[in-house]
Amino acid sequence: MSRMEEEPLFEVTPPGGRPPLPPPTAEETAVAAPTESRDDQEEAGRQLAQQMQELGYHPVVIFGSTSSGKTTLLCSLLSYIRKDAGAGAEISLGEEFALSSEYGRWAHEKAAAFFFRAVHEHINERTQAATRTQFPFFIPVVLQPGKGRPAVKIALLESNGEWYNPDTGSDRYFQKMRAEIAGLLRSFGGGVSFLHLAPVTQLEQYRESQDGDREKNEKLRGAADLALVGCINSYRDIRALKHHDRHLLLVTKWDDHVAPQDPSNRFSEPALLEVKEVARTKYPLAYAAFANLNAGGDNHAKQILQYCSGLISGRQILGRDAEVEAQLRRYPRTLWNWIYRGALSQNGGSPPPLYDEPRPPAPTLRQRLAALLERVFGV
Repeated sequence: MSRMEEEPLFEVTPPGGRPPLPPPTAEETAVAAPTESRDDQEEAGRQLAQQMQELGYHPVVIFGSTSSGKTTLLCSLLSYIRKDAGAGAEISLGEEFALSSEYGRWAHEKAAAFFFRAVHEHINERTQAATRTQFPFFIPVVLQPGKGRPAVKIALLESNGEWYNPDTGSDRYFQKMRAEIAGLLRSFGGGVSFLHLAPVTQLEQYRESQDGDREKNEKLRGAADLALVGCINSYRDIRALKHHDRHLLLVTKWDDHVAPQDPSNRFSEPALLEVKEVARTKYPLAYAAFANLNAGGDNHAKQILQYCSGLISGRQILGRDAEVEAQLRRYPRTLWNWIYRGALSQNGGSPPPLYDEPRPPAPTLRQRLAALLERVFGV
């Protein structure tokens, strides 16, 4: 159970100096999780698709196995706009999706708890425990940029990484897509943005290494590799309207690959070829599935980027100096640009970025040679 479910939002002290009343238990305050069949769950997904289209929301679906950093990624995106004076935008929780089942109210309560509490804790340098939600839910947000740029409505998916892990005990090997997500993908008529998270490491960072860590990390990363393959296969089989979709293979926990203090600026400004090399080396099956994914011929429909949600050890976000903070700030800005353009691209044309984008660094000689070999020999 996460801290959101364990602790009350507020503690009220009654007048007259008496001791505060005991906080309500999680059972007293929580909205009960719905109990529905798979058919009901898929119907909820279809209703979600209809509601999002009617209200003008752009879905952002995030795929990734356990410990890929989905929850922390969402917190880093939302907390950036809420805490950074240079964000130049406002963000608010959107309206509740009107569904005909108990799932709708439950999902909106979970979204509100995430938007207010989880993000606030991230701002206070405390991350969330691994997500153990019983059902997936979307966090509806309204983004209001400055500088005359148009506002957009975005629905961000929060889900449990265990749903994507390979099921080694079954003949299918890959798990079925959650019914709520499958129902939405089958029914949503507009474009959807997909984030496929590939963490550099599956282990806790910034701790003393132990015997067997390397073997354990490789085993967990192999399962995470297969999890992404399963997600891409499910997407290909379920989603009929692919021509407006966009996909981003996001190499998360980039600070495990390059330290923020690296003098070459490869932490925040690596060459694209280096990011591709890390993805191809650590996630060979997912990289191949992503590269072969039919994205409708649009050169911008598939991209690869790196990401760092913060310097995190366990549940604690480590302190950083102004220089490192400036480097970390580039990550949410770059990812917000990608999401913002995806939400606006449904109207056609070439939408402007939310933030000015820095020029990418030139690749090194070694990286240019590796790119040449990939084009010629496919290696």
